[in-house]
Amino acid sequence: MQTLATMLTYSIILFGLALQFLWLALARKGRDAYVRDLTQFRKPSNPLARYYSWRVIDFRNALLESLLFEVLLLLGILGVIQFTTGFPFIEYTMWVVIFIMTLSLMSGLQMSLGVRTLVKLRSKMTADIGNSDDFVGKTKDIVEALNVAGRNADGRLWFVLFEVAQQPNPVGYSARDVLFSLSREPSASPKDGTGANVGSGVELH
Repeated sequence: MQTLATMLTYSIILFGLALQFLWLALARKGRDAYVRDLTQFRKPSNPLARYYSWRVIDFRNALLESLLFEVLLLLGILGVIQFTTGFPFIEYTMWVVIFIMTLSLMSGLQMSLGVRTLVKLRSKMTADIGNSDDFVGKTKDIVEALNVAGRNADGRLWFVLFEVAQQPNPVGYSARDVLFSLSREPSASPKDGTGANVGSGVELH
């Protein structure tokens, strides 16, 4: 019985690690695809990019994703238990199940809080530009401040600026015009590392 309990414990741990790795890998691919689309002023161009766009657009979406992953993880663990040793052995591995579920929940909450921060930054930047008398001038001031900071600039600000540029309103059009014009003028374009900074702005895990 002890041998079966040990085998079940390792099976649960391996399954939890594999599922977490798959989730993170898909999220990273989605992030990379979404950032490429953002910096090229395109709408999300593939399913993973659309998934990542959905995730970072609203804190509630990120929280929902985390909860769905928790449910999937729990169902998967129960499936491993059923097909490995049967439910009578669950009492010997309950501590492992609780430990894995807790770690997963903490990871999901951390990601969700990161999304909430992005949402707040996006709202603040949109308001700052929208409340100014000169949308284009305000956007140029933001870009200049980020350029001065260079590689030390907060990647989240680059990220939300490109997201603001996707908005179908005067604020978005102004931000897009500034970013697009800078991308076409090497002498005035954002400094090297902008793309990497945009990507680093969504390192949510």
